Parts: sequence; structure tokens; C-alpha cells
Amino acid sequence: MQPVKIVTDSTSDLPEDLVKKHGIKIVPLNVHFGEEVFQDGVDLWPEEFYLKLRASSHLPRTSQPSPGLFAETYRQLAADGSALVSIHLSAKLSGTLQSAQMAKEMLPDLDITVIDSGTVCTPLGMVAIAAAEAANGGADRDAVIAATRQAMKDTEVYFVVDTLEYLQMNGRIGRATAMVGSLLSVKPLLTIDGGEVTPVEKIRGKTRAIDRIFELIRQEVGGRRVRMAIVTTAEAEEAKDLAARARQELPCQDVIISNIGAVIGSHVGPGTVAIGYQFV
Repeated sequence: MQPVKIVTDSTSDLPEDLVKKHGIKIVPLNVHFGEEVFQDGVDLWPEEFYLKLRASSHLPRTSQPSPGLFAETYRQLAADGSALVSIHLSAKLSGTLQSAQMAKEMLPDLDITVIDSGTVCTPLGMVAIAAAEAANGGADRDAVIAATRQAMKDTEVYFVVDTLEYLQMNGRIGRATAMVGSLLSVKPLLTIDGGEVTPVEKIRGKTRAIDRIFELIRQEVGGRRVRMAIVTTAEAEEAKDLAARARQELPCQDVIISNIGAVIGSHVGPGTVAIGYQFV
């Protein structure tokens, strides 16, 4: 049977140990600080990025990988005859999917399927993990694609940002534009719906916003087993505390703890907390 390999991009913000464990290939997006260009997760890591972000007088820009980088990656991975399933952040948030599609068209002899996950950050990573679990379990290409699409339906995320300023300035604010101008103490509770940032509620204070996220997830999950993801902007102790709470309050199979990387961090800013789940 033809082997299947999984590709995603650096906005999946997966910890390195899980990337290695599941054999997932990460294609990095770019972060621009003035004239300096860094590859997300290659030569710019979260801790360093947030230090630079706080010290910089200019907002960093981000850009998608080139079609050429995708094509080079695809050629290398498919050299042994493998089929490739390439899963990426929402096309409404980035041109990354377009670059992947262009690379596929450059390589008509290779078996490549490009999928818009409709999400971003570690929920994208959880979809990639589900795909990799199917592939590593011996599923063929069509079964891996089916597992990917099911995982997309089974994955949800909520996040709270300290300010909408970063999303607004980067043009990624989506339907959350209605929340702009809120009082400083009111924290926007957001989700990804239809591939774009979407408002859920306005909550006064970050602690209450996180409490509300857990309440929403408890209601949606019920007694079903889930894989959880706790993702912060390099606040390790906060992430550990939230992971412990998730294990106590929810029927967790496992909990992924990760950092919001440089690309997503450029758009959401410091102090963001994302909590995602996936039915397993």
C-alpha cells in the first residue's frame, strides 16, 4: 500500500516532540521585523519573538511560504513514492494554502492533496495529528483525507486576547470588528468560525473569560473523550495551571501544552490564551 505523509505549516504551533512522534512535516511561514526576515519556528522561537515584539516600535509583518519552498518539500517527501496530504490554516487568514496549491500544480506527477483546515494554531495541529495517526496506522490516502475532514468537524477553539489592536492592524479581525472600541477591562472572547475570527462574547476580565471558555467547553463536550490543547504566549506556568484544570474538569485523553508562535503572535499579541479540544 502507498504510504501517506502529512504536511502542515508553522501556524499549527505544535510542540517539537509531537511533530517528531507523528512524523509531521512543518513548512514555516515568515515573520518580518523591519528588514529582518525570520522563519517561524526555525530561526525565531516564541520566547525570543515576544521579547522582540515588546521591544520593537514597529508591528511585525508575516508572509506565507513561497510555492517554491512547498514544491521542494513535496519533492523530498514524495521521493519514496508516498502520497502527501498537506493541511493548512484557513485561506481566509493567509495565502499559505494558495502557495501549497500552486506547488501542487507545479508537480503534476506527484500524489498531493491540499486541504484548507478552516482553522489555525494548535487546533490546526490537532487536525494534522489526527491525519498522521490515520496515516501511521496504515490508512490509505482516501482514508487519511476522510480522517482529516472528520477531525476538522470534531475540533473547536476559543481564545481570549488582551486587545484587538493586533488583529485589527493586521487585517485579520474578521467578524470581531464589532468588538473594537470596547472598554479596556472587557476581554474579547473569540473563536474561529467559517475560517475567520468570530466574536463569541465580551467578558469583563481575563480570568472570567477563561472561566467562560471552560464552561462553554464543558457544555459542548458532555461526557465525550477529548484531546485538549492549551496554548499561551510563552507563559509556561499559566499553561501548566490551565492544563491541570482541563484534566480535572474535562474527560481528557491527553492535553497538548504549547506556545503561540511568532506568526500567530504577530496577529493576536502578548497575553493571548487559546483553549481547543478535539473529540477522539
